[in-house]
Amino acid sequence: MKRTLTLVALLLLTGVAFGGENGRKKGPLANLPSAPGAHLAKVRALGEGKWLNLGKPKPDPRWGLGWGRAYTPKMAYAADLEGAFLNGQGVHGYVKKSFNRVMDDTWFYDVNAHAWVCCYPGTHLPTVEKDWKVNADGFLANADGDSPPMTGVVHGYNSVSYSPKHKKFITWHGVGYSKKPIAAMWTKKFPDKAKAKHYHNRQHPYFYDVKSGRWTRHKTTGKGPGSFRIYGANCEWLPTRNAFALYFWTGNVYFYRLEEKKWETVKPEGPAPAGGYEGVSCYDSKRNRFYLLGNRRKTITAYDVEANRWLASKDSFCPATASGRSWHTTATIVNYDAAADVVVAFHTGKTAKGAYVFDCEKLKWLNKEPLPDSVRKGRHGFYSPKQNAHYFFNAGDSRTTPGDIWVWRYKRAKK
Repeated sequence: MKRTLTLVALLLLTGVAFGGENGRKKGPLANLPSAPGAHLAKVRALGEGKWLNLGKPKPDPRWGLGWGRAYTPKMAYAADLEGAFLNGQGVHGYVKKSFNRVMDDTWFYDVNAHAWVCCYPGTHLPTVEKDWKVNADGFLANADGDSPPMTGVVHGYNSVSYSPKHKKFITWHGVGYSKKPIAAMWTKKFPDKAKAKHYHNRQHPYFYDVKSGRWTRHKTTGKGPGSFRIYGANCEWLPTRNAFALYFWTGNVYFYRLEEKKWETVKPEGPAPAGGYEGVSCYDSKRNRFYLLGNRRKTITAYDVEANRWLASKDSFCPATASGRSWHTTATIVNYDAAADVVVAFHTGKTAKGAYVFDCEKLKWLNKEPLPDSVRKGRHGFYSPKQNAHYFFNAGDSRTTPGDIWVWRYKRAKK
């Protein structure tokens, strides 16, 4: 009996009994990727330019189905987990009545299991006053010491990303469209204007750790973006720089390095994209570039990471112009298709809706009419290189319906 008690005590101290550090359980994504499900055979068999409706994913055991949200085209793909994160508010200040939680939640779509995983269910409104305290860094933390985003990012835009090296998902703070109890709580917790300004400063990002399931937020240093405008912000993980790259139409690129908690402002050579309001982006892993399509731009611009230079397409054709609508975050989902080595822009303009394909080598659009039957099937999306497929989540703003996952393939991979 004594030996058994000693073993239990040792397990509790090491955290092994609970599968995590300091006695905490592992995060809900800690054991991913899941075993491949039978549905993936249908994805592998998908023909070129064809659609497949996988139906509704399996719900999270506790929190149910993932929620759709406006102005959030990008689901941040995680290759090591084989799935993608979905984060950002929908209807301003929306509260999920069945849970009494604000829709500042974070979800993960598990490709292999065709299932939703809830990483964070959102701020619990009835207990918001007692659930939160100001920590040593001047940010709000819950009883477990976690600092999840509260009414984060307003909408997701193209601002979220994921680092496979650190196994962390990045998102940002948002001060708009909060419910009255949250706004009142902020006033009480931060009566000093300087401390309130520090808390609301978007320069200090939020990180979700896959292994532990914990949220952290730290004070950052270095010359960074300040409390930047989230509308139109684009964030991509750059493996060769060991940094997240942030861009929001200033001409500068901002690198954030997690280990140092430090920003660096980079001034690329060449003509920067002109100022704008919104936009979308994607990362080209072959050339180490990211491509920007801005709301008020007529061209697509690439940032070459190694050369630290802007490369603008000289192609006079613009799908946004042809389809009668700008590169807006409600209108566009853009992915780098690794199998075909192209950028695919799914655009829902007033006319000529569908997928347009961009040659990354020649910096030219390959088609001046949308590909046949290529109108996107949802407002959120990502590309899985492993499945060579573009995924779309189809749900209304702040709704779980219709809730299907659609899959589309451009070209089969060359053998």
